[in-house]
Amino acid sequence: MEERQKRALTRARSKLLKDLDVADVLDHLLSKEIIHHDDYDVIKAKETRKERVAALLTLLPQRGPQAFEELVEGLRPNNSWLADELESQLNELNDSSSTSAADELNNVMRAGAVPTLPAFHVPRQVYTEAVRAELRELKEGRFLAVHGMAGIGKSVCVNHALRDAELVFSHFPGGVFWVSVGQADTDVLINKVQALCERLSDDQATALLPPTIEIAVEKLRKLLNQPALRNCLLVLDDVWKPDVLAVFDLGASVLVTTRDAALVERFEGRAAMVQMKDGFSLAESQELFAKRLGIPKQDLPREATDIHRRCGGVPMVIALLCSYLAGKRRHRESRDRWQKCLDNLRSANYEKLRMQSSAHENVTDAIELSVNSLDDEHAEYFRRLAVFGADINIPRQVLCTYWKMTADDVDDCMLYLVKKSLVQEMEDSKLDTVSYSMHDLVIDYMTKKYTPDEKRELHALLLDRYLEACGGDYGRLPDDEYILWFIGHHVHGAGRYELFPSLYFSLAFVGNKLRATGPSDLLNDYRKYAAFLDQGGKDSRRRDFENFVRTAGHRLPALPLPPSAVRDPSAAVVQLALCERDVSAVYEAASRVARTAGDQLFFRWCNKEAMRWSHVLLTKVFSGPVCDVVFTLAQDNLALTAYGDGHIKLWNVVTGDEHPSFYGHTERVQQLTVSPDGSRFVSASDDQTLKIWDLEAAVRAAYGTDEHDVSSGQRSPSPRVRPSSGAFLFPEAAPRDDSLLTLRGHRAAVLCVDWSPDGAHLLSGDVEGTFKLWDVLGGPLFEKEKAHNGHITCCTFSPDSTYFATGAADGRVRLWSTRDASLLYTFSQHHLRVISLSLSKDNNSIVSVADNEIFCWVWDTSRRPSRDYVEVKMQAPNEHDLYLCSRLSRDQRQLVVGTSSNMYETWDLLERRVISTQRGFAGSVTSLVFSHDGERLLAGAGDMVTSCSLTRTPKVEDSLQPLFSARFASPDPSSLVVAAITSNNGVQVLRGLDGTIVTTTKPVGEKICITEINQAGTMVAFGCEDGSVGVYEIAVASASRAEPNILGKHSQRVISLQFGPDGAVVSGSEDRNMKVWWPDRTNVTCSGNDGAVTQVGLYDSSEGLLAVSCSRDGTLKVYLAASGKLLSAHVAHSGSTVTCYRIVRLAAAARANGTSGRGESPCPPDLVVVTAAVDGKVKMTRLSTGAVVKSFTLDQGPVRTFQLSGDGSLLVTGHDDGDVVVTRTDILCPPLVLKLHQSWVHDLAVSPDGRTIVSVGDCLAWWRLSNKQCTPEHGRLSAQAPGSPRLRPPEKQYFSYWSGRPVEPPAGGGVTAELRQVFAFRGTLARRLAVDDDWTTLVTIDDAGVLYVLQVM
Repeated sequence: MEERQKRALTRARSKLLKDLDVADVLDHLLSKEIIHHDDYDVIKAKETRKERVAALLTLLPQRGPQAFEELVEGLRPNNSWLADELESQLNELNDSSSTSAADELNNVMRAGAVPTLPAFHVPRQVYTEAVRAELRELKEGRFLAVHGMAGIGKSVCVNHALRDAELVFSHFPGGVFWVSVGQADTDVLINKVQALCERLSDDQATALLPPTIEIAVEKLRKLLNQPALRNCLLVLDDVWKPDVLAVFDLGASVLVTTRDAALVERFEGRAAMVQMKDGFSLAESQELFAKRLGIPKQDLPREATDIHRRCGGVPMVIALLCSYLAGKRRHRESRDRWQKCLDNLRSANYEKLRMQSSAHENVTDAIELSVNSLDDEHAEYFRRLAVFGADINIPRQVLCTYWKMTADDVDDCMLYLVKKSLVQEMEDSKLDTVSYSMHDLVIDYMTKKYTPDEKRELHALLLDRYLEACGGDYGRLPDDEYILWFIGHHVHGAGRYELFPSLYFSLAFVGNKLRATGPSDLLNDYRKYAAFLDQGGKDSRRRDFENFVRTAGHRLPALPLPPSAVRDPSAAVVQLALCERDVSAVYEAASRVARTAGDQLFFRWCNKEAMRWSHVLLTKVFSGPVCDVVFTLAQDNLALTAYGDGHIKLWNVVTGDEHPSFYGHTERVQQLTVSPDGSRFVSASDDQTLKIWDLEAAVRAAYGTDEHDVSSGQRSPSPRVRPSSGAFLFPEAAPRDDSLLTLRGHRAAVLCVDWSPDGAHLLSGDVEGTFKLWDVLGGPLFEKEKAHNGHITCCTFSPDSTYFATGAADGRVRLWSTRDASLLYTFSQHHLRVISLSLSKDNNSIVSVADNEIFCWVWDTSRRPSRDYVEVKMQAPNEHDLYLCSRLSRDQRQLVVGTSSNMYETWDLLERRVISTQRGFAGSVTSLVFSHDGERLLAGAGDMVTSCSLTRTPKVEDSLQPLFSARFASPDPSSLVVAAITSNNGVQVLRGLDGTIVTTTKPVGEKICITEINQAGTMVAFGCEDGSVGVYEIAVASASRAEPNILGKHSQRVISLQFGPDGAVVSGSEDRNMKVWWPDRTNVTCSGNDGAVTQVGLYDSSEGLLAVSCSRDGTLKVYLAASGKLLSAHVAHSGSTVTCYRIVRLAAAARANGTSGRGESPCPPDLVVVTAAVDGKVKMTRLSTGAVVKSFTLDQGPVRTFQLSGDGSLLVTGHDDGDVVVTRTDILCPPLVLKLHQSWVHDLAVSPDGRTIVSVGDCLAWWRLSNKQCTPEHGRLSAQAPGSPRLRPPEKQYFSYWSGRPVEPPAGGGVTAELRQVFAFRGTLARRLAVDDDWTTLVTIDDAGVLYVLQVM
């Protein structure tokens, strides 16, 4: 049937039940095929006339639109008045508006005692539609439960869901009857059943009050079985007891609202449930405020948003506040009432917020009812939850420790509280974890319910349980995603203040907490509990520990834990702390641990005091890639950071503290710009929009309360309540948008935005080459499509706002008039993408930065763009670098440029040169910003932002590169000499364990790419990109700038360099030649190589000095050094590129079988060349004969570096994937695979006895080996060190080479390894390593230019 026909049939239902005899119409309907013979038999089988009519009326709406017409036709002969009634009802529906349907529905609601909807209510479509969908499927005899906590809006949601005429008339033609149950006892329940019976019948006999509940139920059953009431819906509101449902389990459809989900469990198979977990969205709260108070939504004060977030959008609370505000409004129209309302919320003063029309006068009353319904055992467990603060997820394991219960017992207990709507359960299927939380209102209730002494007792109980679990060793406190975040809160809550120094000055605890929470939370604790840590000024350790965490804390979570951490969890943090200055309390604490560490290995950083300390002030690790970063104007300590996922974070650059994020963009945010007055900021995004945000309110919120007030239970959030975890108890029902205004109009991703200095305009550019000029209220003023032939990558206003500039991927820089957006001039000198523009404050110059060049245009003094300009070009010093971002200093003399080589450069624009560099970032530097005082710089790279001191950034002549050479001139480690390449293309020589600078050469014309020191440590040789080779003597070098002695040139880059006897130098080049440079400045060229010469050497022989070359194509050649005559040539590898060579002397090779078939070779018989190729093959070739002594194929792929032990019995290789592979060369034995590094292994060292390996890449690792014999059938052994620092290390396992299945280690062992220590660099990696003969001193330089002279303690 059509909808109107159904409703007409419903309207006439009572008359049809009263007068119709189905025998008058069944034959007619059967002949017209409206019903079938089976239907006919079912209807006729009913016992009474009314039942037969009811069965027919239930069937007809399912038989199409003809059913109504044929029913009318069948009624005409004997029941014409009924036919007229049906037609009258249908005509009335056809002629009336929808208001008639609404009136009819209202009549049904009134007849069923359904409460009137609140005068001011906000429809909640998500839940309303969920309830309606379940009601459409609800059959007779079944239950639908709507479950949620107090005040969540269950009753209003159900009421609104029932205001659907189609739903009610089609599915519940018998009507809807509402019963408000509450905590009714038997007598009250009898009265409610009686009242329902009176609504269901006009018979006065039903007015007598039944004496017992059983009689009342029987009376109700008879009424519900009447045909007219079949298919009715009973709504039982606010049910607390399961007995109530038993009373109404009479075959009707029943909808229940309840806080206890367990009520319907007894009806398993007959019950469905709608869970109401969240409150109003921000938009819904604002809508209710606007409706109730008669205020336009856009005029609501910012406190309205604060109120919503403080109460989680709970509808009952919002309604209470609306009533409170509306009452106050009559007396005083002031913003103070909003603030007072917010203060009441913050202090949980709900008694002042009452709603007389509500069943529960305030929130406290509503929650009290739920708590009072608990049995004694669960009431005690609920009381113990009072120890937890607001907005905190409580992992299951925490309660296992706190309550000394198994996980199953905790789940059973908490499930009971969940069903009572006092606790919310959250399960993360990906992480396979379960956690629990309570709403702020429940927390507020508990705060007032329990006395301070009770809560102090609970804090002490939780603290004691954890200390018992870890045996009093703070380093072994479990990382259960709670206690390491909140232990300070519980120590304070328990009044155990004496624990603060022993806890926070314990390196074991500091390391444990850093791995779990990161630096920001620990820094927050140091400031929050400063009074207890400083002990009235008697203890000065806090400042040192704060500085340690601020500058080095981010490195610890990235380091894998060595297996020894099981015995000593503090080993990694102690090693990190030993890198602090000797006067630091952190270093003193680490030294005490190291002196008593037994066989645990630690390094002493000998030259650390010579470092330029604290040029890095803070490193902040974020949860995703950083796209842009800017300082706020109001606070130089606050910055905004834009993420790749579209949200924006406000944070403190001194402490690392994070403040609430800004949400609204749905895709990557490309750029941020703060308004001139600092009250707003604008963002540009790939979602094709600009958004304007209220920065002033965010800054005020960040500093509006004492964030370090220990009396508040508030703390930084646990990791399980961050937005990425999806664990908020009340997530927004709709996408969140915190912005004040959204500017739409771009048809492609917006890449850049600027705010004019006069505050009146916004400028934006997109990937289609279109720019838009907007007024500050969001109205577009001008649009220029195809302003460029590529992406507009940057835009900026002139200081006086009269013109603006755009730069694009087409290499053009264009100037435009702000008045009419007319083009003033185009600069087209750039050859590549323009990435940044800066206009001078004098309006007479512009600085533009492209991918690898910088231009500065200066025009005449008219202070306006002109075709008469002076062009200044500055080329990137490294042609392999790409510039990615730049910032001009406030004095406009310095330009800082971020590059693709993980560094930034500082240019002096007057001198046109790089004056300083900062290396060692975690990735390409993609965003930069100066602080307003010009003393700090924020640099964004990867997922990190680093705060750097500009006054302490190394000068370019002192900034070292990771390519260096080192030599111990004697067995004494203090004889160390280091030659390192500087960023300005010089060589700096340092001597001794303390790294004293001896000299720095003057810059060489071309980039230096390699250095080498002679055996005596008196001379340094270097090779350049242009092929130049030079030397100078250290002994006679001046203390300031030594002049190098250029020996000559190759035609291409020098890639290998070695000293030989008597001061000779041999070099190899990409020009396929090897040259021998003699002290008398003559040289000999050894030509004929078929590839770049990657390894060279000079060796004495019976025929004189021999020069050996190893080429990238796998060939080995021997020449007479004096003449360049070729003596022999061998092919070590064929068809595969060789990645690395090493020429070694092995006594075993001289004794090995195999002799030359062509007579004696002049090469020493113990000279062996070890080669490794990209195919994973490693070969050991005797140079005298060309015979392959040993050959190995490694599954790990390309070998990037390798070393042999002193006796040649161990071959250790480093690979692209970070694997270190140990292979026995003397016996058949499977290789040992060491997994630790997360990227290339750049260099290796093996001790002479073959018992120690040091590997260098993203960190320095020290391994201890044990060598035992094994045989081939035992298969491959894989020793697993901890893997990714973000994952738990796998257990140590052995794998079968053939089956790949775990097997038992072979009898007698094999080659095994233990990771003894890991050393973290200040930068991200190191490329070279030098070790002294006694293996007590190690030397390396990382990509941040930091020299490490490390001694084993």
